[in-house]
Amino acid sequence: MASAHSDASAESQSSSFYAELPNRHKTPPKTTAATSTMPLKNITSKSTPSPFDGVPEVPETLLAELQADISECVVGPIGIGGFSTFFPEVPGTSTTPSEEQITAFTDLPGKLSNMEDETLMYEPLVDAFNTLSSTFTFYDTHTRPYAIFDGQEIKPDLMGFKEEHTQTMLEVKIHNSSDPFDDDDPTSFVRSAQEARHTLGQITSYATCHQACQFRTHVFSFLILPTYLRILRWDRSGVLVSKKLSFEKITTVVLLLRFVAATLTQLGHDNSLTSKIDLSSAKKDEIRDELGLDAKAHLAKIYIKKR
Repeated sequence: MASAHSDASAESQSSSFYAELPNRHKTPPKTTAATSTMPLKNITSKSTPSPFDGVPEVPETLLAELQADISECVVGPIGIGGFSTFFPEVPGTSTTPSEEQITAFTDLPGKLSNMEDETLMYEPLVDAFNTLSSTFTFYDTHTRPYAIFDGQEIKPDLMGFKEEHTQTMLEVKIHNSSDPFDDDDPTSFVRSAQEARHTLGQITSYATCHQACQFRTHVFSFLILPTYLRILRWDRSGVLVSKKLSFEKITTVVLLLRFVAATLTQLGHDNSLTSKIDLSSAKKDEIRDELGLDAKAHLAKIYIKKR
């Protein structure tokens, strides 16, 4: 790195370095009532040209490559107790589900199992997930691209937001045959059927994009079927996959409550790096010049602990 700068506000055992900041993905300030669509900023109507117009969705060939790459790096099925360790209880939060929350999820199989169109599943799922927390909000995003990543359009079915940033992506499938994983096969947890391979490539593309667009040590995502869900933890080494978690079990709702109550660090945000820099405009321009960056380049501050 070309430039180093001591930060008086940081602990004495750390140094601060500056680097160019990639684009961040945010939601606008939260509305008073969560709806089934996400009011993203800078999203134009369908009658207006959009920066995403003409951008292809992820092609089958790339999904196949992603599926092949990740298949050797999958660990599972992991029980609910194992996944609970990622979300230790946060002081001041409750992980005891209310009757409303229990009913919202235990009713889902009856609502989702008879649907003939996957898109009809989104609204009841969003409604159920939005009973979990007033500060972690879920939206139907299937018609609105999250990003253009590696020249491809990334468009998860649902997304969850906390503190104005994307925290999780949820992929919904109407048929159990789309599940890439088989809890009951002792020889191979990763399924080889074409439909299953497609799903695995798809959710891998979302997790890869999510980690590339934010400062992350890991991310969590969800795979949702009519009667159950899986939670997945992704990092640069691979993915940990939960066993099937039935919507009808209270333990599933408890795990979801622990997830939405988790701190940003527990959710995977890298707290060694921040875009909040307390420097004058002149000092920022000086850093950009020294690093050879464009005059409008965003800066990020990286904390490096001294040994």
